[in-house]
Amino acid sequence: MSRLLVTGSLGFSGRPTVVALKKLGHEVFILDNHGDAKDVFLVGIIDADLENIFEEIKPQAVIQLAAR
Repeated sequence: MSRLLVTGSLGFSGRPTVVALKKLGHEVFILDNHGDAKDVFLVGIIDADLENIFEEIKPQAVIQLAAR
């Protein structure tokens, strides 16, 4: 399946989206500004070093759900 980066993935819309994508077999990476999961890039979307994050995980697609 796909390698996906989901922003805002610990919020109201993001959490169920990540669960559904994982159930479908996708490899999901989380970018959010709160949370304590080990697979989370803890940084706000505005402050994120996206170039390095993209280089590290090489996502095939990004789902943007971050509110701020």
